Amino acid sequence: MTPAARLAAAIDLLIAVESTPRRPADATANDFFRTRRYIGGGDRRAIAELAWSVVRQRIRLDWWLHRVKCNVTARMLVAAELLLGKGLDVAAVLASFPGGQYAADPLDPIEERLLRQLDGTRYGPGLIHPAMPEAVKLDLPDWVLEGFRGRFGDRLAEEAAAMEGRRRSTCAPTCCGRRGRAPRRRSPPRASRPGRPHSPPGGCGCPPAGR
Repeated sequence: MTPAARLAAAIDLLIAVESTPRRPADATANDFFRTRRYIGGGDRRAIAELAWSVVRQRIRLDWWLHRVKCNVTARMLVAAELLLGKGLDVAAVLASFPGGQYAADPLDPIEERLLRQLDGTRYGPGLIHPAMPEAVKLDLPDWVLEGFRGRFGDRLAEEAAAMEGRRRSTCAPTCCGRRGRAPRRRSPPRASRPGRPHSPPGGCGCPPAGR
């Protein structure tokens, strides 16, 4: 698959995950890849890596898109992740949406304008901005912040960074060729937890291959 085709597949995977909010994301991804057996192992890993990088950074990406009054869509989440998370410039992000067979349609004029606004409001490399609320900076949902603060106290930022690091460095076995089960993120206090998990199971949330 070409890089553009991988990106288009990652967008399709994100749409599939968003359309089944009460289903574990890795189960949705399992079905996604099982019905697309033409996708080889290397392509599957690249698609999963991009899709789960969006899922892992969803709280921050949502904040950025809301900042420029952009509707949150899978296309714009991927574009924002390429720009802010991966460090591509605007021209490279636009080139990642070339259109044509198997590729994502080009960003339309409104999407391109919003992308340029994102680029113009960057504070520096990466997704962190000083105007972010504390929960967003720490990559934590609002509903777990106080529970985590009560548990970790002054170590909250350190523990949140450690959890984020574990999500980045671990991977589910069947998608990335590792054996054994990856560590799971510790569950937050159960009070008021919504039905949708904060991130896919299995550390980084990479989907298992189709069986």
